Amino acid sequence: MNFDFTFSSLTLLLAGISFLSFLLLTTVYRGFITRVARLRADQADSDISSSSLPAVSVVVYATPDCDGLTETLRMILKQDYPTDFDVIVVNDGGSEMYLIHISEPTRRS
Repeated sequence: MNFDFTFSSLTLLLAGISFLSFLLLTTVYRGFITRVARLRADQADSDISSSSLPAVSVVVYATPDCDGLTETLRMILKQDYPTDFDVIVVNDGGSEMYLIHISEPTRRS
């Protein structure tokens, strides 16, 4: 069996135009999808503003021996929450030592 494929110049021209159209459309479509994704990411970033974030209060219980209170308060004060937040230290009334631990991190910050 002998298969003889002959293509006219018009068939080759149409095939070439179809292929180039396909390449052009996929390139344009990829650019469009990339642009839409970038716009959505930019919009998501701009949606989070400090005015839309809730107010935050952090409650810390001061144990009678105040173990780790100074370090805990330092770590809380290092947070990068975009708006102001309150830190409330609760004491059981057993000791006044927690006042020393509270004033130390705020003096260094």
